[in-house]
Amino acid sequence: MSDVNGLVMVEGRPESGRIAIAEDLARWLAGEQVAVEHRSEGHADHPVDVDHVVVLDTAQLLALAAESAETSRALLGAAEQHGDALVDAVRAHRPVVVYLDDDREIGSSRQGRRRELDLVVLAGLDVPTLVVPVGDGLRDDHTAAVRDFVADHLGLAGRGDSQQVA
Repeated sequence: MSDVNGLVMVEGRPESGRIAIAEDLARWLAGEQVAVEHRSEGHADHPVDVDHVVVLDTAQLLALAAESAETSRALLGAAEQHGDALVDAVRAHRPVVVYLDDDREIGSSRQGRRRELDLVVLAGLDVPTLVVPVGDGLRDDHTAAVRDFVADHLGLAGRGDSQQVA
């Protein structure tokens, strides 16, 4: 087994393909002789289960709060200051984020606003991030892009596209 250190977080809206991509990535890495621990969100043993949680710095929080009085009340009412403890704990694992950006049929809906907020947060992250436009039916291309990104991050040069998508 290869001795690599990295945490890959696969994010996106519901039905964007997060589970399929994460499972494929875990199988592919195991096939590349990389020790893998795959944990789906919602499991009790998930080390970073932060469903319905957004991590913002103070400037990001204030910028979002400035958008409207309603947004301001909601954000400031729910905000909790935690310092950088979570970020520092995760950073030791060399994290990357893969965001599956499915913008089909969302328009100005609540999901559309969530997507916009997700993209703002992603842009402010201090970790390598790959945004993959999905929803076009090109799953093999998406999978290959994710594998290449993760292979590059983990130092598995030349192995990103070494296997075809199963």
